[in-house]
Amino acid sequence: MVGCYCCFLCTIYLFSYTLPNWQTLVTQSMNAHAADVGNVLGAYAMLVLASLVHNVSYFKLIGSAGSISTGILQSLRTVSMFVASSVFFCHIDTLQCITPAKTLSVAVCTCSFLTRVLSNCSGRLYRSRHICIYQPSIIPAVLFALCLKSQR
Repeated sequence: MVGCYCCFLCTIYLFSYTLPNWQTLVTQSMNAHAADVGNVLGAYAMLVLASLVHNVSYFKLIGSAGSISTGILQSLRTVSMFVASSVFFCHIDTLQCITPAKTLSVAVCTCSFLTRVLSNCSGRLYRSRHICIYQPSIIPAVLFALCLKSQR
């Protein structure tokens, strides 16, 4: 259902902003970079296909491996993308370089998330095979708030 809402919002944005400003946003930019329309459309088609595969596999993984295992994999993905971004793009854009503040931000976010998913469901309200619904805990809430603040 989340994907339907996102698709709906993207469609509204496309029809209300992008299409009326097509010349400025798309055509002039493509001409300035000598871009081929076929290549651009092919890249967008690959992006849509990759997003579809990613989302389907993500929800299948949650169903088969459980939310805790999937959550741990998400933390690993966050850290690996952060490092890969620095390795591959730092020389192009200095904003992609690892800094102490960014490292702390990733550590706080990852620790907050792992604290939440790795707790043993003590204080649980409900527990099933793959999910635990927790009573509020102050430590993950504070870490999550710090994470949000550091991302701004």
